[in-house]
Amino acid sequence: MSRVPRVQSLAASVFGALLSAGLVPAIASAQTQPIEPMLPPTSQVTPSAPAGQGAAVRPMVPKLHDAYGNSEGGFPSTDVRVAVDANARAAFARMEYRRSQEALDGAIRLMQMSFERSKEYTDAVAAEKQAYTDYLSARDAALKPVHEDARYQANDQLKKELGDQIADAHDSKSADKMQIIAMSVAKLNYATVGHDLEVKVLVNDSGVQQARTKLVAAGQHLADIKDKFDFGLRTNPDLLALREQLDENRVTNIVAATYRDGAVEAANVAIDYAYYRERYNFYNSYPYNETPIGYTGAGYGYPVGPRY
Repeated sequence: MSRVPRVQSLAASVFGALLSAGLVPAIASAQTQPIEPMLPPTSQVTPSAPAGQGAAVRPMVPKLHDAYGNSEGGFPSTDVRVAVDANARAAFARMEYRRSQEALDGAIRLMQMSFERSKEYTDAVAAEKQAYTDYLSARDAALKPVHEDARYQANDQLKKELGDQIADAHDSKSADKMQIIAMSVAKLNYATVGHDLEVKVLVNDSGVQQARTKLVAAGQHLADIKDKFDFGLRTNPDLLALREQLDENRVTNIVAATYRDGAVEAANVAIDYAYYRERYNFYNSYPYNETPIGYTGAGYGYPVGPRY
C-alpha cells in the first residue's frame, strides 16, 4: 500500500516537469481529438455529435452534380430524367402518328362520301340497275315459250324428282354411294337438256341481246367512273401531303419508341449501379450516420435496401 503514494508522487513530479516544458497541452489535445479518416480535399467538417457527448466532427459528403447542375447525391437523376423525357416523347410521337392516320382516313372517307353522292355516280348506278331490270324482263319474255314447252317441263320435273331422291339417299343410314352418283349423273343430263333449250332461245332473241348489250355498257360506264375516282384518290395533292405526314410520323414514332426503350434500360442500369455503389457507402458508416460517438462497432456502413 505504501508503493501507491510513491507512484502517484512520481507521476505528479513527471507531470509537473512536462507542464513546465509546455508539452502537456499538446498531448492532451491529441488524446481528446477523435481520429478521423482521410477525407477528400474538398470536404468540410461540422459538429455532429449529440449535446453533452463532446465536440465530434462529421465530414460533408462530396456533392455530385448532374448535367443540369443539380446535386445528385449518389442518385442517377440525369438518367432518370432522360428516361422520363423519352417516355413522354414516345407517347407524344405515338399519338401524333395515330392522329395523322385518323386524319388521312377521315379525308379519304369524306371524299368517298362526296363521290357516292355526286350526280354522275348516282346516275351511273341507277342506269346499271335499270339495265339489269330490262335484261331480266327481256329474258323472261324470251324464255316464256320454252318454259311452257312439254319437253322442257318433263325434263324439269324429272330433275326435281331426282334431286329429292338424292337428298333422301344422303339422309339414309345405309346410303349407297354408287346409286347416289348414278342419280346425280341422270339429274345433270336432264338439267343440261333444259339449259340447252334456254340458251338456244336467248341467243336468237334480239330483244335479249339488246338488253344484254345495254347492261354491259352501263356496267362499264360505272366501272370507268370508279376507276377515275380511285386514280384521283391516289393523286390528290391534299391526300399526298397527308400520306407524307403519316410516313414522317411513323418514322418518328419508331425512333421515339426505340429511344424510350434504350433510355429506360439505361436508367435501370444506372439505378442498379447506384444501389450497388451506395450499399456500403463510407459516409453511411458509423459514427458518421448520426450514431453516438460511443458506438464501437465496425465502421463498414449499413446496406441500402434493394429496389426489387
